[in-house]
Amino acid sequence: MAPRRRGITVAGPAWAKAARSKESTLRAGDIGIVTQTALFASVPGTPVLHVDVMTVGLDGRYAYSARLELWQAVRLVRRPAVTALALTWSAPQIVGTVAAENLTELRGAVRAAVTGFVEECRTATAGAAG
Repeated sequence: MAPRRRGITVAGPAWAKAARSKESTLRAGDIGIVTQTALFASVPGTPVLHVDVMTVGLDGRYAYSARLELWQAVRLVRRPAVTALALTWSAPQIVGTVAAENLTELRGAVRAAVTGFVEECRTATAGAAG
């Protein structure tokens, strides 16, 4: 673990609450949660939504960056044995700063992005079925 610089803090309980919030949104949309370890052991072709939220606290404010990406295993048509993970969908990156007491704004922005993904996924699935 890298040493912290003076004045930089870790979000702690607020961070854990944000993770639970986005996970509950995905579960409500019938989308499973998988750890990175399980990802590499998963069935090829299974889509994986990667939610990456980075924060750094300094002097009572937090700078943040959040991104959502959908990755899927793909293979070459001409050589089906050749497979790789490919980025097949992404949301616009969310960046900004917020006062420590308003850190819930970041959670709300990530939740809205995850909710948008769930809605787009349902629309695409309904369109493919019909």
